[in-house]
Amino acid sequence: MPRQSFNRAEVFAAAGLAAFGLAVIALATDYPLGGLRRPGPGFFPILTGTVLVALALGVLAEVRGLATRPVFRLRPFLAVSLGIAGFALTVERAGLVPATIILVLVSGLGEERTSLLSLAGVALFLSVLGVLLFIEGLGMPLSAIRGVL
Repeated sequence: MPRQSFNRAEVFAAAGLAAFGLAVIALATDYPLGGLRRPGPGFFPILTGTVLVALALGVLAEVRGLATRPVFRLRPFLAVSLGIAGFALTVERAGLVPATIILVLVSGLGEERTSLLSLAGVALFLSVLGVLLFIEGLGMPLSAIRGVL
């Protein structure tokens, strides 16, 4: 069996990240956790510590060769970045629904094979979900379509 070589710096970084995450969790256990509707003072630190430990495990998986290193592609990066920028620039001016449609359609251009029908379905679903969740459910001061609703 061939001997695997490890990048020791990445292993130590992952171990340090995991140790820090576990320390955050251990320190936060003295505080009340609360619930999802009314989180207590220990909720966010425990959640953060758990995410840090999960990230450390991801780094270790990559070091061991269990995860494949993704190839950087410029087209999806630019499409998603422009989609987010388009959303940010239009959500207050045009409303949540048009901004979501812009986000989905522009970000969808990053795919090599894009189906306009599937992008339209995703845009419709996310628009309805956004209105129901953020405007109706959470009462955020957004309009669905500026000037209409």
